Amino acid sequence: MYTDLHENRDHGTKECPYVFYHITGIKHSFQTPVHWHHEIEIIYIRSGNLKLSIAGASYLGNEHSIFIVNSGELHLMQTKDGFIDYYTFLFPPEFISFQTNDYLETAYLLPLRNGQFVFKNDFTGELKEKQMDICEKLSAKPFDSDKHQLQIRILLLEFLQNMIDNDMLGYVPSQKNELDKEIISYIQQNYCNEISLSNLSACFHLSEKYLSRYFKEHFQISFTQYVKHLRLSHAEQLLIASDMSVTEISYQCGFQNISHFIRTFSKAYHISPLQYRKLYQQPYEKPHEAN
Repeated sequence: MYTDLHENRDHGTKECPYVFYHITGIKHSFQTPVHWHHEIEIIYIRSGNLKLSIAGASYLGNEHSIFIVNSGELHLMQTKDGFIDYYTFLFPPEFISFQTNDYLETAYLLPLRNGQFVFKNDFTGELKEKQMDICEKLSAKPFDSDKHQLQIRILLLEFLQNMIDNDMLGYVPSQKNELDKEIISYIQQNYCNEISLSNLSACFHLSEKYLSRYFKEHFQISFTQYVKHLRLSHAEQLLIASDMSVTEISYQCGFQNISHFIRTFSKAYHISPLQYRKLYQQPYEKPHEAN
């Protein structure tokens, strides 16, 4: 099944401004296409192998590996066999900030929120052991309740303290992935319309051949696959949260042919759009009209 792009999701609520995912039991290859979000993300692998790309650097994670994705960093995750068990915890930088002008706030937390400081993405040794213990405690907390917010915040601050003690925060390097972000942003803004490599090459003044190769090398997915992912993710959301017909959803998401949409969706999700809606649709309430 296709995984939603994180930036299209609400990560937590006003009461619980963080979110926790446990990915396991998939048993087939999958890839979360390149994306970014405002939240900081901690990735903790319990078992299996997970290939990651974070801010242009490639990593191979295995049992007990821990990675951090900073706010705004492009990243993707993939596994060939699907036999993976891992957790991700996303929280806004503001969640571990203070309304004071003390040293911790001015020296670390404010620069972290402003993007002047970033965490190093991976680590080993004694620090890894300490952070692994915190990740285990985080994974054991019920994340759907505000009753545990204080405990979760304390654990995150302890995680931060370990990073500071081991000199694992640093100034932001040169923005080498700005072109990557611009390309992804352009596609995200236009995937519901007709979009092609020709459009993209004209916009960025690059040849189609070069852009096709660049996209595959930088994002580990082809341009066509990425556009299809965005369209299907959008269709999935509309099937669950709207009363639009399948035909309307098809055109709304950029598919010009209803038959092609049904075939593509069924192949990706192993179920037809209508069957998917019956299984997962949430109660839909039309907006009340003003008297």
